[in-house]
Amino acid sequence: MLVNTYRACYSPTVQAALHCLVDRKDLTRASALVSQAISLVGMIGPVLAGMVMGFFGIMQTVGIAALVCLISAVWIRIAVRIPEPAQGSSQGPRALVSHLAADAKAAAQFLVRHGNLKVVIGLSLAANLIFASYINVALPYMVTRTLGLSNAMQGLAEGILACGSLLGAVLVSIRPAWFNLQRIPMLLSASALVLLPIAAGLLLHSPTHVLFALVTGCIALAAGIVQTVSITSLSYEQIHTPARLIGKVIGLTNSLCMCAIPLGQAAFGPLIDHCPMTLIITGVVMVTLLTCLIARLAMKPDE
Repeated sequence: MLVNTYRACYSPTVQAALHCLVDRKDLTRASALVSQAISLVGMIGPVLAGMVMGFFGIMQTVGIAALVCLISAVWIRIAVRIPEPAQGSSQGPRALVSHLAADAKAAAQFLVRHGNLKVVIGLSLAANLIFASYINVALPYMVTRTLGLSNAMQGLAEGILACGSLLGAVLVSIRPAWFNLQRIPMLLSASALVLLPIAAGLLLHSPTHVLFALVTGCIALAAGIVQTVSITSLSYEQIHTPARLIGKVIGLTNSLCMCAIPLGQAAFGPLIDHCPMTLIITGVVMVTLLTCLIARLAMKPDE
């Protein structure tokens, strides 16, 4: 629980700090580089941790992880210079709760007044509620149950998925100017459409190895596209939010997106048990396309 609490605080803190470290025009590339680093660590970290634990044991692994975190914190404190806001007097847990509630209220009031930010955050919620939730539930089910493959193949599929996300972040860092507000609905629509070959393969009863290639390839491609949506949405949010509110707004939107994933997973679990996978994929595609159409119509000229 403590580690997850740290992770929940770390992500919005880093994202909110970017505007203090780079120029406004470089925010999209900076967000992409941060996403690349996180994706790369997510791929390499478990492998290194497994090697260390195999050689030294669990206690030594925990000790090394704690030492690395401590060294990183000290280095960031020494090397990074971020202006610190004035701190008000603290009066205990009740004052902290009141402060958090006031921050959430200020962020919500700002978002209500900013039409395009509402659209962007709505699309981010849809990406988490529909796409991310579906992938988290459906990928292991299709690999191990539908295709009857081993857990090792499931691990391979997860690795390919991570590579897709990493490549999406790399693409944004190479061509940041191409990824803008108007292209977010188009990108999210494309991420849904690339799932259709999986449904076609299931309907045609393709061989197992063909289906595995379709599932992993299409989902990795979709994950890469969704990664570009996430980075583009985040950079738009950073650029169009005042500095005094950026941490509050990013914290609120991250909380909403994190809440969307378990809600979506809770819905997709029973659906996968009782409905054909082809029907579920079709539903995911149709709902995503409808959401993107509504979002595109609701967008105003860039504010």
